[in-house]
Amino acid sequence: MRVLHRLTTTLHSPFSGGPFTAAIQTRLKKPANTAQTRLETRTLDPKLDLLAFRHRRLALILSLYNVVSTKKRGPFISLQLLSRWAPHAGLTSLPAGEFLRKYPHVFEVFTHPVRRNVCCKFTSKFVELLMLEEETVSNMEDANVVKIRKILSMSVNGRVHLQAIRLMRRELGMPENFRDSIIRKHSEIFRMIDLEIVELVDWNHDSEGTSTYSTEVEKWREKEYKEKWLSEFETKYAFPINFPTG
Repeated sequence: MRVLHRLTTTLHSPFSGGPFTAAIQTRLKKPANTAQTRLETRTLDPKLDLLAFRHRRLALILSLYNVVSTKKRGPFISLQLLSRWAPHAGLTSLPAGEFLRKYPHVFEVFTHPVRRNVCCKFTSKFVELLMLEEETVSNMEDANVVKIRKILSMSVNGRVHLQAIRLMRRELGMPENFRDSIIRKHSEIFRMIDLEIVELVDWNHDSEGTSTYSTEVEKWREKEYKEKWLSEFETKYAFPINFPTG
């Protein structure tokens, strides 16, 4: 009877292997995070999709403006030449003529008075908006200093290549010549290590040579590493993403 009682107690034990496995730590299985699971659980955001579509079209129009504005004969271009230049500017989904008709407030189509061919140019209202944007950006010098300082503070050693800032210059609201107008002007905050590398002057380090800055993303990575039992490879360069898949 005692043996039967012990066997019954072992079978009804909360531990799967009996009382002898009570001290063994069991690792919880992490839920699968694959393309299929993200596709099944994704939620579409129409506002975000519309914003991304408009941002791509604006970048395309600005690239066309950079191509047309550098012409020596004038700020206009024939439609025949534009059809050949459009793929270099990124216009591959629509024909050039259809793209011009879709945005009449940006492009103005006219007939050349001498050559009698159909040409296009940017409207005066669009050019005025670009000039107003440049003037507004030039007046945001103090805010741009704070932005560059935050970018350098997020780096590992307080240094950033200027090409990384140049790629997102328009999204950050910085002027085209930010290296001379902001970085070199504020030499008490920034230091040029090379022609294309900028460093933060007041980058503080302790006695061991490690940075005293503590960013929020590092705290988030430490929390993910401890609570979700993720590996160091999974959390070293991770950052929170709240955008929907799609």
